[in-house]
Amino acid sequence: MPSKLTEIREKIDKVDAEILILLEKRFKLAITTKTLKKKITDTKRENEVIEGVLKSSKKKKLLNSKFVKKIFKSIISESKRLQQ
Repeated sequence: MPSKLTEIREKIDKVDAEILILLEKRFKLAITTKTLKKKITDTKRENEVIEGVLKSSKKKKLLNSKFVKKIFKSIISESKRLQQ
């Protein structure tokens, strides 16, 4: 395998590891919010999060809005599952 390809794959692996670290941090924060709210589902806040990331994603050339929305709906769903 060409060394350039190996280098790129190693960088991808590092980014993947960073994504996992950030997801873990986000889920820990989501669990913490459970004690500060009455209900797990807060549709208004969920919509704010989705709108915020969609707005931010418009500044990124390679991020498709449907893809971003799908990812964050999954993240929110997992956050709610962890709060139960």
